[in-house]
Amino acid sequence: MTFLNRPLRNKWTVHQTFSQRSRFRPHMPETLLYQSSADLHRMLKSSPVVYVKPINGTGGRGILRIERQREGKSLFDIQGRRQTRQIIAPRKVSLNRLEAIVRQWCISGKFLVQQGIPLRLPSGRFHDYRMLVQKNGKGDWEFTGMAGRVGAARSVTSNLHGGGHAMKAETLLKQWLGSEERADKAMRAAEKLGLDAAAYLEDSFGALCELALDLAIDREGKIYVLEVNPKPAREVSARSGDSHLPQGPGAPAGVRDVGV
Repeated sequence: MTFLNRPLRNKWTVHQTFSQRSRFRPHMPETLLYQSSADLHRMLKSSPVVYVKPINGTGGRGILRIERQREGKSLFDIQGRRQTRQIIAPRKVSLNRLEAIVRQWCISGKFLVQQGIPLRLPSGRFHDYRMLVQKNGKGDWEFTGMAGRVGAARSVTSNLHGGGHAMKAETLLKQWLGSEERADKAMRAAEKLGLDAAAYLEDSFGALCELALDLAIDREGKIYVLEVNPKPAREVSARSGDSHLPQGPGAPAGVRDVGV
């Protein structure tokens, strides 16, 4: 029997749903629905790094990264990835120019303006983690596994289809947090968060069978939920070499070949 996951509408709806519960609020990056330059200004005041992303985007498409330069409050470094996945090389722009670029960027649909979490590795590449939680034969949620994703050079996203690569989460976390003990603690906290999130989203949206959560973990080990995908692909598990993650045709029902 094949079980089909229901959609979770869009990133903004999921963010609002999580934000209703005190359990999840600390794990949600500050996020606004972009409507004018005032939303961009508000986010830039509270965060030195801001991401602009489509509410229905997949595969890292249509994401713009903005970083305020230390040498001047009115100078910003921008880079990104177009809807075609083409990488936009970093360049510095003034505030007025930035406002015009973001307005043009968001003209094609609805976009979010989101607090950036520090995720740049010493290599200069960005990374995050993909966690998979699934229903077992008894209908209970189980943590299936987690893999690290490291983006391609000059990319603001870690997506594998955008040229990134996968590795074992434990290995990447140990490098990032500096010790095996801190990495283990973060893994346990992430697992608990993933299971709680799956149960809550099912209560909110109706029956689900599996979810992939894209997580950011900062240098202090704090976990943020960047995105939730109800139809995850298996490519990240295959490339990470994590035998605990289901792969290929033998994976549980509900698997979909969607870009990671």
